[in-house]
Amino acid sequence: MRLIAWCAVVLGLVSGIASASEGELPWDKQFSELGYHILYTSSINLINGLQLTLDQATRLHQLAADVEKASQKPPPNAGSFGARLQPARSAYRDLEEILLKGEEVPQELAARMHSGRAAESAEVRASLAHSPAKQGCAKCHSNPAERGPAAKALDRTDFVEREMGVAHMTGPYGGTAGFMQAMRTSSDIEKILTPSQLSLVSDFSCCITPPKNLKDPARVGQAAVSEERLTLLRGVRRIPESIWSTSRATILKKTGDILAMAFPGMPDSEKKLHGERAGQILDKARALSDVDFEMQKEELAKALDQREARREKASNVVNPAHHAATFLMLPGSTRAYDALTGRLKSAQTAGTAQVDLKNIQGAENCQDGHCALKNGGNIKPGQ
Repeated sequence: MRLIAWCAVVLGLVSGIASASEGELPWDKQFSELGYHILYTSSINLINGLQLTLDQATRLHQLAADVEKASQKPPPNAGSFGARLQPARSAYRDLEEILLKGEEVPQELAARMHSGRAAESAEVRASLAHSPAKQGCAKCHSNPAERGPAAKALDRTDFVEREMGVAHMTGPYGGTAGFMQAMRTSSDIEKILTPSQLSLVSDFSCCITPPKNLKDPARVGQAAVSEERLTLLRGVRRIPESIWSTSRATILKKTGDILAMAFPGMPDSEKKLHGERAGQILDKARALSDVDFEMQKEELAKALDQREARREKASNVVNPAHHAATFLMLPGSTRAYDALTGRLKSAQTAGTAQVDLKNIQGAENCQDGHCALKNGGNIKPGQ
């Protein structure tokens, strides 16, 4: 399935590694756990961002529970990691607890997650190796620390695309049984979600640290249009022409580093093409008039995301319900549904705040001419 970058989780846990007191986990266990976290954080973000009703969340929870029974359990928080990967693991675990509570991610944690992901991506790229006789992640990845200096550096083009896709799809479920059970829920998911929700999910990509606007249901499928990219484009327009050439090179270097982190298996030739494409987008943003920029800024921000370029090249169209099942039925997603239903029930029983009718402010998310009050209140949309 397109755009989902995770590793196939190795089936079963090695006997004798059940607690942190028993020492460091084998490298392949560390590697596969981090691959799972990429999708799990994305799953929580999607569940939180879809504005599900209590009934929808309850019904999706029931489906997810059945999938979990047919799947491998999520990686336990047991054993220890090595120095290279421990920061990423800690950041993932802390981030997931914040997301499960529905709270905003602190800037300090977002920074930790960014640096942890950079280290993890470097490990992924360095680990690429051919071992056909092995199983799970070990078929395509090996501990970089155990490889000789003469080992050839590989990229995605050195592997069979279809085999990679199958491994990445089935891995988080522990194999094909759990994954197929998740896919069988797609028709039920299609009935549970509204057409608008399903449409938004169909464009959703892995999103580890959610942008603030992801809480807006009109944005959940457009995480690529982040405030960071919009801020970049606005800043680019303010750079004096005299230093634009130098600034442009610096910006493209930084975007290239981010690209390498997001797609560690990307070949250098593809990175070069993306750099050229990003440069053209920045140049266009500078050339537009103020009015035209305001009209096109989100389209330009979205185009800066490499995932959009991949969508344009995709020859296969993914069924939206199947795409939704991949994220919404992930083993461990029942925790997200439990947390969400708890918040929704609390909101139902909480006292309704009184509104000062002389000083009413509409919420930022106004749709179809109906606005809820900012920070809640006792006036509902349409009333």
